[in-house]
Amino acid sequence: MRRLALVAVLTIIPTVASATDICEDTPITYSARAVSASAGLLLVDGLMAWCTKTGSTPPGEKRGKLRFAAVRSLGGVTRAWFVDRTTARLRAEFRRRLRARAQRPLASLAAYKKRLGFQPLARFRVSPRGCYARVDKVADKAKAGSFASSTIRLLVFARGERKKPLLARRLGHADDEAGHSVLTAFVSKRDGVVAWVDLGRCAGPPPGYFGSEDPGTCYKTHAPRLLRLGTTVGSRLALARCF
Repeated sequence: MRRLALVAVLTIIPTVASATDICEDTPITYSARAVSASAGLLLVDGLMAWCTKTGSTPPGEKRGKLRFAAVRSLGGVTRAWFVDRTTARLRAEFRRRLRARAQRPLASLAAYKKRLGFQPLARFRVSPRGCYARVDKVADKAKAGSFASSTIRLLVFARGERKKPLLARRLGHADDEAGHSVLTAFVSKRDGVVAWVDLGRCAGPPPGYFGSEDPGTCYKTHAPRLLRLGTTVGSRLALARCF
């Protein structure tokens, strides 16, 4: 069985912004929860916000959230979807928004996790030889008509080291109000490092859209991705100290 270590580096739980129009702001949010070291799979919990318009006068809305879970390989391929009991309309909306054709009942997830040996991420805090990961956040230059953002980097350090990283990787930009989360998996010398990266962005009217005093309205959007780091010869040699 290959050894797998996961480090929860930083988690900012996004809050839902208030919508300014009927049925605006229906985000999909994700939270990585467990891993199967033997199968090389990551389990991610999710919530899909939904909204329907009511026939009242003036028009109103009915809102809710649909619970689901996604199982992904460490290469980033979605292997299975588990969805809570809901209506046919919401199942169709879920299929359309997440491109999820085959859906299993969420009630069957517990047996699936037990069969494949999923364990909580808290059990995999460091690599076999004590490497750990840290997120570096640097504010971007302010731009008129844009939400404040930051550049997010991932730094991997050897045991006891605090200043000189073994590996540094720029992950991208995140809007500050939308938040971000990063989860790093130390897999093996062959596979390098796998990172679950969720960099939140703001949709909706940007600052100044309705006038110079308008702060903008951030509808938080999330499109997490699974990245493989340390796949070059040089980075593999650096990360060899972790295993």
